[in-house]
Amino acid sequence: MTSSYIWDLKQQCARHQYGFARYMLLKPVLMDARTGTLDPSWRQRLSTAMFGGAPETDLEDSNQLAAHDISTMDVQPWEPYTGTGWRTALDAWYAALLELNDSRDRTERPMPGSEADAPEIALRFSDAIARNPVLTDFAERAAEGRRRWRDWEGAWYYAGLAAGGLEVDWRNWYRGRIALWTNGLSSLEGPSALEELTSLEHGDKDHMQSLPAYWT
Repeated sequence: MTSSYIWDLKQQCARHQYGFARYMLLKPVLMDARTGTLDPSWRQRLSTAMFGGAPETDLEDSNQLAAHDISTMDVQPWEPYTGTGWRTALDAWYAALLELNDSRDRTERPMPGSEADAPEIALRFSDAIARNPVLTDFAERAAEGRRRWRDWEGAWYYAGLAAGGLEVDWRNWYRGRIALWTNGLSSLEGPSALEELTSLEHGDKDHMQSLPAYWT
């Protein structure tokens, strides 16, 4: 293998790990912010140990960079007691969540031109993986799970708008989104359609129509 290909491969792994670490660190922070339980001093407690980061791994630099970037970013409108008002905080929260999801997906994809210097054996291996039915099924289930979580997060956003006094039928919106979930496909990391619909009908999702006291 050429040195340039090995370098590109290492860069891709580091990029992937950074996106994964950033997602694992920031996602629970954002959800705590939305549910009103985020500690104002959350930056001081941020650590790669929160998702199992190990100092001895080769990719720990990516983990540490992600933690540093998050802990040193400017104060965000969705953080507690910023005084920006609930609508600004809610919109900023949802925008941050969408960006985080997109960033994770983007860093998992190969970098443009990364296959230019790939040796033939590496290309054949990649082609074999792409045509493997087991791995294809795994990828489809993972993608389905992520779509479901994005809809669940969207329900939190629209429920927040309703909590702020806007005429938003977030329950019906969420039902419509659930109806689009791939029937018969279990997801690797997503909620169950039956469980979500049952929770909606029984009022178990009513807590979503609320706003954190520190946003108001």
